[in-house]
Amino acid sequence: MRNGWSLVKEDWKRLVVRVAGTNWGHVSLDPLYRDTVPDSAGVYMICASTRITNQLVFSRLYEVVYAGQEGASLRRRFLEHCNRPKEEIKKACDCLRPPLDYWFTTAPLGELDGLEGAVIDCFGPPANLVRKLTIKARLGPAEPA
Repeated sequence: MRNGWSLVKEDWKRLVVRVAGTNWGHVSLDPLYRDTVPDSAGVYMICASTRITNQLVFSRLYEVVYAGQEGASLRRRFLEHCNRPKEEIKKACDCLRPPLDYWFTTAPLGELDGLEGAVIDCFGPPANLVRKLTIKARLGPAEPA
């Protein structure tokens, strides 16, 4: 999986189309904010800043660390990340400036894959270890080797 921002213009065009009409909210990744997160399907991102705060340029940097989708409850997924974070999220907490932020938007089930995929393709979050790929293929008659 590629990490870091995409340099492919088509990735960004696809993201612009996918996020059109979405409304994003965010809270600190802390269980105290659970009631602010919707109890419905959607896409989310966990974001962070650097710990380097004595240099203006570094204190302003902000990165998508992890992106995902939830088909039932963004709130439930939020609480999972708060209470039982994956190893990669724990690493982000250890080396980046806490608290991490949880950005979210609700979306219909049929749009989750496309929206999540566009976010991952554009931002290449380092804590996403697996990227769902759709392989388009067609089976034909078997040929001897």
